Amino acid sequence: MSKRKVTVDGTFKLDEFIDVAQEISETESLTIDQITTILRDCIDKAYRDYRYPTNPKNAQDLLLKTVIDLGSKKGKIKIYECKNIVPTDDDIVDDFVEIDLESAKEISKKAKVGELLMMPVDVEEFLNDQIVIRKISQSFRQKLIEASKRGLLDTYQKQIGQILTGEVEKIENDNVIINFGKTTSILTRKNIIPGERFEVGQKNVLVYLEKVGEQGHQARLIISRTCDGFVKKLLEREVHEIYDGSVVIKNIARKPGVRSKVVVYSTNPNIDAVGSCVGFNSGRNTSISNYLNGEKIDIIKYDENPELMIVEALKPCNIVGIKMPTNKDDEVIVVCNNGERKTAIGIGGVNVLLASKLCNCKIKVMETDEAMREGVDYKTEASIRRELAKPINDYSTKFENIDDEDEEEYSSYYDSNIKDLGNSYKDDEIEESFADVTQPTEKKAEPSVEKQTKVEPTEEKIEITQVAKRSIEELEKMIDSEKNNKKQQTPKKPLQKEKKVEVKKETTEDTKSNVTNLPIYTDEEIDDYDDYEDDDIDSKYEYSEEDEDYDEYYNK
Repeated sequence: MSKRKVTVDGTFKLDEFIDVAQEISETESLTIDQITTILRDCIDKAYRDYRYPTNPKNAQDLLLKTVIDLGSKKGKIKIYECKNIVPTDDDIVDDFVEIDLESAKEISKKAKVGELLMMPVDVEEFLNDQIVIRKISQSFRQKLIEASKRGLLDTYQKQIGQILTGEVEKIENDNVIINFGKTTSILTRKNIIPGERFEVGQKNVLVYLEKVGEQGHQARLIISRTCDGFVKKLLEREVHEIYDGSVVIKNIARKPGVRSKVVVYSTNPNIDAVGSCVGFNSGRNTSISNYLNGEKIDIIKYDENPELMIVEALKPCNIVGIKMPTNKDDEVIVVCNNGERKTAIGIGGVNVLLASKLCNCKIKVMETDEAMREGVDYKTEASIRRELAKPINDYSTKFENIDDEDEEEYSSYYDSNIKDLGNSYKDDEIEESFADVTQPTEKKAEPSVEKQTKVEPTEEKIEITQVAKRSIEELEKMIDSEKNNKKQQTPKKPLQKEKKVEVKKETTEDTKSNVTNLPIYTDEEIDDYDDYEDDDIDSKYEYSEEDEDYDEYYNK
């Protein structure tokens, strides 16, 4: 039975083409425009080979324009051979790609000099050749693979240093193949955290994309879960302050599956870098540890001073003292309390090894007894902080009584000694040193306060004498009348009051002559006088209009 010949006239069903292009776009990371361009290039190359099968040079030099028309419901492929239009036959240099104006008008009446004459090709005859169709099909498939690989490379090149999420597709020889939708990648055993177990079909597996390469016709993704960058990106996902730049990760040292040490510092003085990373009730720290198969995370505050940085890096062990070497290649000796050597070194030496990596130095741990036997002259943490705080104390003493004339000297001293000291001085002993510095200024302020308190009683006495000066006659009458009444009940108290009134009279006479020579009463005399007025006078005396005028004047 003979095969039925299928006639191809250059038209195609546009809906079917778009559906197929869309399917390819989703699986190969290509757009419909890219797929259309690939098909156009394949048809173009097939026609050149069809037109000049024995002359590759002419095939290459041929001016050709292939058009895939997507403007109508039914798509159509159009092919044109082209030549440049020149004025006359004498102007033709290469008749293979040039034509004179007169000849061009015989083909198209709209031809003009300098334009491109487009001559239609019989597409039906061209596309009915089975060899041509096979070449177009093979070329299209190959170009799709190459374009897909380039698209994947471009896509994932932009994601290097980021976290990817995939699904476990297969497990072979302890290697895990993870599917990311448009491509797959192998998570090798060395890039898996020790103790981790995966299952086929497991979703939401997080990995860190280290780099992108090529392997045959596919893009190759190098992924890992054991690198330091994986911890950094997890912190950025969990800690908002790191993501927005308020907290910066300075350095990371890690032993996968065991412990990681992360050094952080804050660009905002109102934000606690360590507290932000740890989170409320260690919530953020625990969440990151769960992603890392239970790996412990130590958050360490950054310190510009190398000695204090080593002390911080060796936490949770409390370091008693430290001795820095004269030669950079020598070991740094740190001294801990007796019995805490194991804590400083850590299980398998992890703690001291990670601290050495963070501080870029060799660290040797000694206990206090061992350091004393070997005569190690180490410095304590408190003494180091006092030395760092000394410039501040010098500054406070030097500019304690600064005035406008010393402003320039103050500014230069501050910029050179105080400005860049960092945050290493937040310590109780330093705060005490600040208190010592501020004591002289407080003592100088005390004499002025005493003077003010001494003046106040004098002012009160002047006011009292003014009261006597204003209504002395009435007051004497009032006292005499009350004195007679009181003699019968309490004979001693009127004698004291009478004596007090006599003294008061003398003071009023003195104030009439010279206010500055007023006698000074003791506090007890004044209290007795006030009690006398309150208890004996106001309770029985009936005020007149003149007394009301007096009270109004006195209150003013």
